[in-house]
Amino acid sequence: MSRYLPPDAGGRELTPSLLRQQLQAAGVRIDPVPGAAERIVELIENGQDFRKVVLVRGTPAENPSHGHIQPLGDLRMPVFSGDIIARKISPTQGKAGQTIDGRALEPTEHIDGKLQDVKAKAGDNVIFDPTEQTFTAKVYGIASIRHNVVSVKPALTLDDEAIYVVGTIYHKDAMGQEITPERFQPELERLGVLVPPSSESIEEALDIARSTRRLQHNIVIAQGKEPIPGKDGWLEILVEREVDDSREDDQGRIDYRHRASLPMVKPGDMVARVHEPEPGIGGIDLYDKTIPAKGGKRLSVSPGQGIRRRGADGFEAVEQGLLLYEKGVLWVSPILVVKRDVGLATGHVQAEFGSVHIQGSVGANMRVSAPESVVVTDAVESARIQAGADVEVRGGILMPDGGYVRAGGKVMAQFATNARIEAGGDVVIGNNVTNATIETLGSFFAVKGKGVVQGGTITSHHNVEVNELGTEIGVPTTVVITQRRRNNLPALKARGKIKRELERIAERIGTGEPKAILQATPPARREAMAEVLKYRLRLEKRFQKINEFMKKDTKKRRETLSRCRIKVRRRIHPGVTIKIGGRVLAVDRTIDRSQIYWDHVSKSILITHL
Repeated sequence: MSRYLPPDAGGRELTPSLLRQQLQAAGVRIDPVPGAAERIVELIENGQDFRKVVLVRGTPAENPSHGHIQPLGDLRMPVFSGDIIARKISPTQGKAGQTIDGRALEPTEHIDGKLQDVKAKAGDNVIFDPTEQTFTAKVYGIASIRHNVVSVKPALTLDDEAIYVVGTIYHKDAMGQEITPERFQPELERLGVLVPPSSESIEEALDIARSTRRLQHNIVIAQGKEPIPGKDGWLEILVEREVDDSREDDQGRIDYRHRASLPMVKPGDMVARVHEPEPGIGGIDLYDKTIPAKGGKRLSVSPGQGIRRRGADGFEAVEQGLLLYEKGVLWVSPILVVKRDVGLATGHVQAEFGSVHIQGSVGANMRVSAPESVVVTDAVESARIQAGADVEVRGGILMPDGGYVRAGGKVMAQFATNARIEAGGDVVIGNNVTNATIETLGSFFAVKGKGVVQGGTITSHHNVEVNELGTEIGVPTTVVITQRRRNNLPALKARGKIKRELERIAERIGTGEPKAILQATPPARREAMAEVLKYRLRLEKRFQKINEFMKKDTKKRRETLSRCRIKVRRRIHPGVTIKIGGRVLAVDRTIDRSQIYWDHVSKSILITHL
């Protein structure tokens, strides 16, 4: 019914009986829907909208169909446990329908031959109800129908340490219902997880899903508390430095990983003291159980050249020079001091022993090298610096016209622009890093000053800790966490040689059991055949040993990689690319205060909030 003219406007008072008469007059030959006429009269009397009430409903024609499985939602989206996700439809013959004016509606399709049924089966994480012919999800996940098998792939996973539950979510489920953090509570309980859902992480992913219309993967659904390992024993440098750029850690102690100055010492100076390790703080897993924390390791320090012990934990200088510490040894390096800028007037500086201290800058196209450390009071500009130990640049490293800094130990500088840096130890930059290529076998730090890394590539074999990654305008910036592969080339060559030798032996005598081969060998040749079989056995053992070595090495590298972290104290901007464990994460949104790592279980890159 579309409109009604009431009595005060010249119409007649409407009754269910009058409404049925009007339907007949309009040519309707099907009885009205029971109660529909009464409902319309009631709505009119209450002054409400009556136009959406169906008065008469015809019967559509039904096309014949083979048996099939009909999805009951958009299975590209997640389903929750308990959702009925599909129904088995039995073969149906075509059936004529009827219009409201009594005309027959014939099926529009026809099937020749016998109608076929399907043998539907419930696959993983699905229950089939033979009475209702329905399939119900047992877990939260992504449902699929393949070869008449209905399955659900779980979309929630727990890490090995039972600290994180990560999952795939969308803002709506397969049934079109909105997803909320609260809906994950029963799913977590089903997994035995006792901590509540991580509402902040889930809501952020839901907002992105709404705006991008894309599934969001590897979202933290719930998390416990990671144990904090104890502090290792540490070496306190007692010598006052020319530039004190160290900073305090959370315990109020000086953190010398971030130190940006190499101290000079003279005979009689008390130079260092070893501190005892500290215990760790236990964590809490997803089952509300305490995770023990590892205690710190004791630090063993030995006196080297120019250093002697003083007391139970102290060290004293007996020579003048640059104080260095590496691989558990504290020593004094003799110093070649250049009291001016290094340029055409001085020529290249190459020390045959000890360290070099440049009391100025190093100009373009100049070279400075030392078997131990190099200290530059001012800047390095498009020069080549090579050191067996540390390199400290108390100004900045600017290399618009090429050059490099290569150090066997740490590299420390106030800033780096267009620089190329290679370090065997940590790289510590006081302020900004712009369009630089940096590779360190240790960790990379840029947390003092602005601490912004914009443009270029940072490659670290351990951790990366910065204040900010990328820029608001999306300058391409890449951070790579990798593990230097053990030199497996000799092992690979040996394995290939053994494999070819085993194939050659197999061509001659086959691959059967030694006893069977000997029995089939003529008596006159059995002794020689026995030697061949012994040789084959030795080769097989060597082949297996090499495989086990390479397998253990790969596992060790993966475990080490999973412990590495990228920590960003302020924000990551779009345009940043993260590469870890053969996976690539392209950041397409701003992320505040985050920690990024590679999960070796899901083999994916995960992001959590600091």
